[in-house]
Amino acid sequence: GQGDLYFVYTCMRNMVCGGWADRIRGTINGYLLANITGRTFKVQIENPQCKLANFIVPNSVVDWTNLSQIGRLSQQSLHQIDDKRFIVALKHGLDLGSVVRKGAQTIRFTGNMDYVDALRHSPIYSSAQVAWMKGM
Repeated sequence: GQGDLYFVYTCMRNMVCGGWADRIRGTINGYLLANITGRTFKVQIENPQCKLANFIVPNSVVDWTNLSQIGRLSQQSLHQIDDKRFIVALKHGLDLGSVVRKGAQTIRFTGNMDYVDALRHSPIYSSAQVAWMKGM
């Protein structure tokens, strides 16, 4: 609906997304960032055209396949391919809320780096949001 907030890992035909390992890493990071920001996670990969549900089955906890409800919502792109500065900023306390434009209902995220270490050492994401990562 109009009040819902989404975080969509996005790799469209005209984008640089990296190879499959980069896309898997980006998808995992997108899921983590969606949880931290309290948004519903979705995946849209069209480069190359890929029906990800042929390989990974959505479940009742995370059904990332239905994108029809986000088309009319206000959107913001967060393109973080090979952006080491973003990782350093996360590790030193970057609040993701400060990156998200006010009123953006859908964040379209593209990223290919590992954010787990940065998030688990972040001074602002040390609560229950990332507590499960502390022993990694």
